Amino acid sequence: SPRRLRRYAEDIVRRVPVGDGEEILVRRPDGVVLVVTPSSSPTINAGPLFPILLVGNAVIARAPGNDRGLRFIAGVIGDALEEHGFSRSTLTVVTGSSRAIIADILPAEAVRTIVFFGNAVAGRSVARQALELDKKVVLELEGSDHLAVWRDADLERAVASAAHGFDFSSLPCPAPKHMLVHHEVFDEFAEAFTRAAAARSVAIAADPVGGYQIPIPRPEAFDDALAELRELGTVRLGGYRMKADGTPDPLGPYACPTVVTIDAQACLENRLACFEEEVFFPLIPVVRFEGDDERVAADMIELVGRSPFGLRFSLWTEEPSVLARFTRDVDRTGLVIFDDEHTQCPAYASAWGGPGRSGGAAGESHLFWEKTSHLQAIAARRLNREQRAAVLGALGVPSDEDVVRLEVSEGVATITLDRPARHNAFTREMADAFADAVDQVRGRLDEVRCVVVRGSGKSFCSGADHQALAPLDRRGARRFMTEATAAFRALQALPRPVIAAVHGYCMGGGFELALHGDLVVATRDAVFALPETSLGVLTTAGSIARLCATVGLASARDLVLTGRRITGDEARRMGLVSRVVESGELDAALAELTGAIGAAPPGGIAAAKRVFQELTAADQAQSWCAETEAFTDLFDAMEVAR
Repeated sequence: SPRRLRRYAEDIVRRVPVGDGEEILVRRPDGVVLVVTPSSSPTINAGPLFPILLVGNAVIARAPGNDRGLRFIAGVIGDALEEHGFSRSTLTVVTGSSRAIIADILPAEAVRTIVFFGNAVAGRSVARQALELDKKVVLELEGSDHLAVWRDADLERAVASAAHGFDFSSLPCPAPKHMLVHHEVFDEFAEAFTRAAAARSVAIAADPVGGYQIPIPRPEAFDDALAELRELGTVRLGGYRMKADGTPDPLGPYACPTVVTIDAQACLENRLACFEEEVFFPLIPVVRFEGDDERVAADMIELVGRSPFGLRFSLWTEEPSVLARFTRDVDRTGLVIFDDEHTQCPAYASAWGGPGRSGGAAGESHLFWEKTSHLQAIAARRLNREQRAAVLGALGVPSDEDVVRLEVSEGVATITLDRPARHNAFTREMADAFADAVDQVRGRLDEVRCVVVRGSGKSFCSGADHQALAPLDRRGARRFMTEATAAFRALQALPRPVIAAVHGYCMGGGFELALHGDLVVATRDAVFALPETSLGVLTTAGSIARLCATVGLASARDLVLTGRRITGDEARRMGLVSRVVESGELDAALAELTGAIGAAPPGGIAAAKRVFQELTAADQAQSWCAETEAFTDLFDAMEVAR
């Protein structure tokens, strides 16, 4: 999704404040990446192409000769590449056998990395070839996952998730292949799961709309695994091969969705094929775990831990101690899912990758933009802002000056916060740039009658950027907040009216910035909040004193202590906002307001502002100091806890 790719793009370059400078961690593209998709499902495995290209690689993608889906996706990507000035050949699709394409293309000097989708045997062969050629290899191999159901599970949701294990004859790797069930809910789960499986017995060939089953690639493997399970368990549904119309046929190309109930001890004492080999047929064991909770957890974890696969694992429970136990002990799986859909595609994390036979010796959760790039560190501790901007510009990162824009037109100085991808969240560099913009306004007062502060994109300002705060120690955090406070105070001290034009999120430091305006114009659907206390810290920039002076002690306590969100309408009723307008009317309201102020003699406006400031100046100065000290102490405590 676009949101996922934006998150990846933000992480390609990480800036870590160090003293007065910074260190830059940047992911460099490997170069040309050969992506070999599987013959059985090339289209569904086209997803990694996007992050691989995002980091700056060129891609040669192998597709089977009869493929249409991957080539269609490549065509769409090619159109987008051309539209933005890149060559369509940045992504090239070739067809043919995987073995021949690897032999022909991998030795090429420009090809630095191969991403291979396939079975574990072929993956090991590819890994050896890559090692001999000094090429990086990323393996996306087999999956045979577990779905665990604890005694407090929401069984309706758990069964619905488990039933996806039968989709497309259980061929998709992310589908759950084994159900591990606590004995207290075993009977209820097994009965509901069997009913759900029966509803998935229709072949796609017989019903293209309502069908779930497709021909299985290795029918004899189904027969062998079923015979093994029959000896140790009970067949609750299916247990035979069939024709497309559902008629039983021992030589049929389809397999009826098959449910077998079995005791955990039998699975722990025997190396069963359906656990030890990749499953490409609709045969799912439902395993009953007996004993107290400690015994059940230990046995489930043992069975999961000895699996040769490591793609994903899901657990249905809401019990904190159980979640903690499985978090601690299930550590050889690429994706762990708690109390949620097993086959989901995560919002940021990868749906691919894992250790063991799922990804080889270097297998892990595969963020493909990371796996097809290499990390470089740049020490820029002694560079000034101009020098850092040059380095960042070479990396394709906007300079600090670009995140705050100043425009002066017809007597109005407009300061725009311009980090829309982060809802204009403040970093230390952005605070410096904001302070510079305020200084420029002060130097051009003969041209300026009023000042407007606004945000680009969907929000005014969401506060301090948590990614910028995370690497800071006590001293760095104090400096960041002191610099931001100084910039806000400089804005407030301007002898011209300051108007905060608020839309979208106005939270934390963004709320504090708006409080330093003389007037606040907000859209009706704007969202105001001071969530600092819920995060274990405190507001800064003298916000508590200013808030008390604006809305009164009771409302100020309500907002600060609860961190609750309020709309533009409620903010207006409290007295935080001067005017509320519909979302499409903000510019018109600003034009009216700045026009009225601009038409008045500047002397009277400046005098009025000075009087208003003097009314609360003493309390605000004390609040600035007290909040900064409290924030620093709280941040220090958080750092020790981390």
